Amino acid sequence: MPFRWILVVGLALLGLLFAVPPLLDSVRNDEPAPAEVDPLRGLAELPFRAFVEESYRRLELRDPDTLISNELSQVYGVEERGRWSDRSPDYLEETYALEERTLGMLHRRDREALSPEERSTYDVYEWYLADRVRWHDFANVDYCNNPYDLQSAVLDFLISFPIENAADAEAYAERLSTFGTWMDQVLEGFRLREEAGALPPRVLLRQALGAIDQFVPADDTGVRQATLSPLCESFRDRLEESGFTKPEVERWVATAESDVARVVIPALDRLEACLIELQTRADDTLTAKRLREGEAFYAASLHHHTTSDWSPARIHERACAEVVRILEEMRTCAARLGWPENLTAAELDQRITEANTPIEGDALLPEYQRLIDRATAALPAYFARLPKAGLAIEVDPNTTFACYVAPALDGSKPGRMLTNLVSAVPYTAYDEPVLMHHETVPGHHLQIALAQELGLVNVQRDTITSVYDWHPSFQPYVEGWALYGEGLAAEMGLYDDDPLGNLCRLRLELQRTARSAVDTGIHAYGWTWEDAADYLETVTGSPPRPSAALRYFTQPGQSCGYTLGMWTIRDARQRAMGQLGDAFNFQEFHRVVLEAGPMPLLLLDRRVDDWIAEQLVGAP
Repeated sequence: MPFRWILVVGLALLGLLFAVPPLLDSVRNDEPAPAEVDPLRGLAELPFRAFVEESYRRLELRDPDTLISNELSQVYGVEERGRWSDRSPDYLEETYALEERTLGMLHRRDREALSPEERSTYDVYEWYLADRVRWHDFANVDYCNNPYDLQSAVLDFLISFPIENAADAEAYAERLSTFGTWMDQVLEGFRLREEAGALPPRVLLRQALGAIDQFVPADDTGVRQATLSPLCESFRDRLEESGFTKPEVERWVATAESDVARVVIPALDRLEACLIELQTRADDTLTAKRLREGEAFYAASLHHHTTSDWSPARIHERACAEVVRILEEMRTCAARLGWPENLTAAELDQRITEANTPIEGDALLPEYQRLIDRATAALPAYFARLPKAGLAIEVDPNTTFACYVAPALDGSKPGRMLTNLVSAVPYTAYDEPVLMHHETVPGHHLQIALAQELGLVNVQRDTITSVYDWHPSFQPYVEGWALYGEGLAAEMGLYDDDPLGNLCRLRLELQRTARSAVDTGIHAYGWTWEDAADYLETVTGSPPRPSAALRYFTQPGQSCGYTLGMWTIRDARQRAMGQLGDAFNFQEFHRVVLEAGPMPLLLLDRRVDDWIAEQLVGAP
């Protein structure tokens, strides 16, 4: 998964777009201060494509942390790498105003005067901005302001902060020295959400308290020690890997240890005190119905996380029906293995688990490569255009079991499938094929790397994952394609000699589909966690992990996006096959889906239907 979801189960919408460097130099005291420079100055006069590129760039620069995290700081022009994204209420309000003004500037463009490609860009950018504006009403209502996940995200950001030269080391040290300001903005966010009736539930506050030691562990006496912090230990590793001399390494690490002791630990103490105090007023209610405008919030959240107009009822009914279909398909597949045809979900799950032979450690790497090579060889029959960028497998002990990283835009790095060989084992028990098909080909690498090579504007190309909100606007398209790719791999014949692997593929599809029934069940139908857990165990055959509860309850709508993206692509293809008959062509269909880049599912449906109509007009 390219967005490293496993590291953080339910990241909060704590602030969407953040800081830019100061725009004005200081002036002499005896001269009047000039008028404040308008952040959107000069955009209205730009040609359409340049307007989209530059206005989007300026908005994204308000969150430099995210651009650095996505290795896009040079592309977008981040100037102060040591400066935290500004997440203060005033700055956030200013960002909201800029988003609304940018949308207004877009609306003043004559869409009909644009070329077909520009109209597509217009529609995607309009949806993106309108979605941002829609969320303004819920700026402090996102009760999934998860302090546990926030800590995990920022810790991950810091320990992976690129250190290649002295300027990078200086920027990292500056961030540690100003960590207190960042934390104070976090605490202000908690206060504002409580005022809005969106106090985090107790379970999140308890988890957040337990996670503080991730930043700075305590010694045997219970005192936090800077020398034990991964903030310092990882800094040392990165300095050494980049070739700093031993004296330089020791000097920089000493600076970091001093800043952790002087700034970071006191900031964590303030967080701890806040979390303890908030627990006295929190409760354990988790559903969106707990909010003052819970129904409206869930509707907006569902719209954002699915980029569609599907209602909760429609998603729920489809998910429940798909669960039944997948179980029947699993039983048919199980019969190929000689298993009884009337196995329950629990019996199927148990047999699959017992039949698995996990591949562990370094032995995973050649197996991953074999699966990638086999899938790559089968692609030309289904895709007329493939990405030029290469694909590499890299071992990364700091990542999850597997995630995809896009190629560098300048061509300096290929697409990369990062894997942690230690944490991979629990997840790859005979799921290696579906994992590779999801992360590489025909999944993420094929789609994301190709999008970078199409000459698209940034908003149609970059799948930016925020440090503070791990849900890019077009995540249903990106993740939906990866899930579609899993199923396409079976249609491509990659499981013809592997019925057990296909059963594992179906088991994962079943689990993901059931999540959509649970999400809508909780937030639209009032399910408790006990209701949700009973349903999941009944239909999947195994009880859900406790951490799953946080994902479903603290990220309303998020669990629906992946599956709805897959459904949308599958349904569009079924419409095309039904209407075009023998004239249907896989290569052409995939061209239509892929070659306009990531987009809202609403627009993808329209794009495919327009293509079908064009084919029918040209048909004999």
